[in-house]
Amino acid sequence: MTARRRRPELVGVAALPPADSPTPGRPQHPAVPVLLTVSADGFIQAFAEPRTVKLHIVNLLDVAPVNEALAERLAEMQMPSWARQLYVPRNCIATASVAECWTVEQEMWRRWRLELVRELRATSEALKGKADGK
Repeated sequence: MTARRRRPELVGVAALPPADSPTPGRPQHPAVPVLLTVSADGFIQAFAEPRTVKLHIVNLLDVAPVNEALAERLAEMQMPSWARQLYVPRNCIATASVAECWTVEQEMWRRWRLELVRELRATSEALKGKADGK
C-alpha cells in the first residue's frame, strides 16, 4: 500500500483551479502569468510579478535512460515539501527542450517562410474575392 501524501500546509501556497476551467463550489482565481526562458546552453530564467508565485527550480542529473527514475527520485528528495506535492504528471502544464533552440539563421529562415505563407494566403483570398465578383 502506498503512503498517502499529506495535504499541503497553508504557508502561502494554495492549489487554485485554473480560471478557464470552473470547478463547482470553488472560487475562480485568475491564472498567474509566468514566463520561462531557456537558453541554448541550458540557462533558465523565470519571470513573474514579484511575490505572486512560489518557484523552485530543480536540476536533474544527466544519467543514462535506465537511471532516469533514480535521478528523478533524488531530485524529489531534495525538493521542499510543497514542490514535491506538485511534482506529479497531471500538474505538468508545459514542456520545452534546449534542443529546440534555434540559431539566428534558422529563425530568419522560419520568419521568411512564415511571411511567404502569409503572402500566399492573402493572394489566394484576393483571387477568390475576384472570382466571386467582389
